[in-house]
Amino acid sequence: MERVAAAIGLLMSSVMVVVNCSPSLDDQRVTCTLPAKPGDCRAAFPRYFFNRSTLRCESFIYGGCHSNENNFETMQECRAACSFIKKIPKLCRPDAETGRCRAHITRYFYNMTLGMCMPFVYGGCGGNNNRFEDMESCVFSCIEKPNTPRECLSRHDAGNCQGNFRRFYYNIQKRSCLPFSYSGCGGNNNNFISAKTCLSTCLSDKIQVNNENSNTIKDIFT
Repeated sequence: MERVAAAIGLLMSSVMVVVNCSPSLDDQRVTCTLPAKPGDCRAAFPRYFFNRSTLRCESFIYGGCHSNENNFETMQECRAACSFIKKIPKLCRPDAETGRCRAHITRYFYNMTLGMCMPFVYGGCGGNNNRFEDMESCVFSCIEKPNTPRECLSRHDAGNCQGNFRRFYYNIQKRSCLPFSYSGCGGNNNNFISAKTCLSTCLSDKIQVNNENSNTIKDIFT
């Protein structure tokens, strides 16, 4: 009986190790957006990688050393690891490009590795199409569904009066509604009296709202 108990204990420990070592979706996203890397050695092993430009698993030749994690032995393994990456427009797939000129213009691009829109410095000419004048345009083009109301993509704006009113705005990066302090006049339309109104306007699927008394995000609807 002691041997059986010990064996069961060892098995449970192994299961716990497997569970704890499972990669997060963020880690998988990083893996699946790395470029194919044949490595420095001279072997010729057929392998597969997820091509971020085509959003497909494709074959390449692996030299046998110094590659990266976007390296799978079979097509099936590649698809299983990277199929969660959603289809996005082609213009949103390249990395940000500063361009040839030397201006210092703030623009926004979709970071496919992180799955969000981010600012970068644009030189003023050249570059690629993954370049937007504001955060809202980037999110509208690369992340949000086409039927998402435009006002939900604006940054929250406290306005220019002296009041202090509790309101909610839709956060385009966190895909949730967050509280902010509204001054009472001015601002923009990303301004809702309640979290429920904000959520029902800006999201139609499972929705989340930030609980300001904790660091967690809780589901508001079940």
